[in-house]
Amino acid sequence: MNGENLPNAGAPVEAGAPALPLAEPPLPVPPILPEKIRSIGRWRWWIHLLVIGSYPLLLSLASVGAIERDGPALSGSAKGLLFVCGAELLIFGVIFALGWLASRASRDELLLRWRPGFWVVPLGVGYSIAIRLAAGVVAVAVMLVVMATGKVSSDSIEQFTLDNRPQVETIVDVPAMKSSPAYFWLTITLVSFVVAGLREELWRSGFLAGMRALWPRAFGSRFGQIGAVAIGAVIFGLGHLPM
Repeated sequence: MNGENLPNAGAPVEAGAPALPLAEPPLPVPPILPEKIRSIGRWRWWIHLLVIGSYPLLLSLASVGAIERDGPALSGSAKGLLFVCGAELLIFGVIFALGWLASRASRDELLLRWRPGFWVVPLGVGYSIAIRLAAGVVAVAVMLVVMATGKVSSDSIEQFTLDNRPQVETIVDVPAMKSSPAYFWLTITLVSFVVAGLREELWRSGFLAGMRALWPRAFGSRFGQIGAVAIGAVIFGLGHLPM
């Protein structure tokens, strides 16, 4: 259509002139519905946090009585180790399930979604090695600084390290690890990665979910999440003091 055939928009409309056809109204745009927001009462999240968060402390109280008994906590045989590991996982599973039933936390709230996919596995292995190396470097640096002051000798540091080392013999049977291949491999696989590692990560994810749900402003940001992890580390460390 040529522009000269179009009516002048600024010209006055004469009386009796035929009305121009109006343009068709645009089709209504359907509103964008927000995702379904789960309404969970704060009291449910309080139950979630108290039940799951108290697990390390309950474990600590149980370990106090276990230290005085004869033999390691995981027994001295492969069969006994499997039984104890199964009991530990069952107890943790019941406690975690009770906390989850109260809040019905989603997979994203529990940080269980794999990001970025398969790379979670190699990245996890790399981070694990890097953290251990970094902790060793920091420990050596602290010892060198202390020794440089001249107030503490290397023998004192060595004795302090021996006196405060983890009491591994109260957990596993060291002679059995040397004599029984089955006991050895169960210890470094089932105990290390499932009973200890997986259980700890699930506990931490449940604890952090409760902290973020109850205090989103304080623990929703990156800095707040670091603070929540630090609080969780203190609680988890208190649970391992008797060990």
